[in-house]
Amino acid sequence: MVFLGLDYGRCRVGLAIAVNSIVETRGWLDRNNKGDWQLLKQIEEICREEAVSTIVIGISEGSIASETKRFVKKLYEVVKLPVVFTDETLTSWEAERKVGWKNKGRVDTVAAALILERFLESQN
Repeated sequence: MVFLGLDYGRCRVGLAIAVNSIVETRGWLDRNNKGDWQLLKQIEEICREEAVSTIVIGISEGSIASETKRFVKKLYEVVKLPVVFTDETLTSWEAERKVGWKNKGRVDTVAAALILERFLESQN
């Protein structure tokens, strides 16, 4: 199975791919000056190119959680793939410790990989 991990944020969406249990970072998509439609179409293209079977998205508490849920509803309408949530508590903090806080895009893609790793570990 191929999983796409997403770290949803207000400025960027971090990306990671897992084929079976091997997780790789795949960069990030900027949300600045882009509507959700363009972002959703980019994710749809990635899903098609990578033959993704399931999307895993991190979710936390507070206002960003409701934004994430609204985004996932739109995402599902476009990609028509199963989308599952997994707890993303402290993944950005952990990613910052690994790669440094200055490169925000790199932090987001590492956070997406951590989200995907958590999900895969919870499945065993």
